[in-house]
Amino acid sequence: MGNTIENNSFHGIFNGSTLLALENTIRRNQGNGMRLTSGSTTTISGGLITLNGYAGIFLPVGASASIGLDGEAELVVSHNVAAGLRVETDVASAHLNSGRVRFEANGGGAIVGRVTDVFVDSD
Repeated sequence: MGNTIENNSFHGIFNGSTLLALENTIRRNQGNGMRLTSGSTTTISGGLITLNGYAGIFLPVGASASIGLDGEAELVVSHNVAAGLRVETDVASAHLNSGRVRFEANGGGAIVGRVTDVFVDSD
């Protein structure tokens, strides 16, 4: 359904505006799987973000993301060298539905930084 983004010499996705990422496979990139830029807004739902050289998803100063809030597909963020999700403390924003996002075996832990969990029960 989505795209496969892999084997890039830096980030898999480097976004500086608005992005809607649905059911993509983002893997084996040398940097972050997804790296947003200041002022960007992103919606991420479903898919796989794995085996990247740094964080699976990185939100720097001024970036915001809604993760797992749209659609019903599960997003798996696993086996990245650093954290599955890294949010620059107090200067980036992430809203996560923990019922649709699974973190596994990321080198720096599941989440680094402050995230708002807006769990939505699909039952």
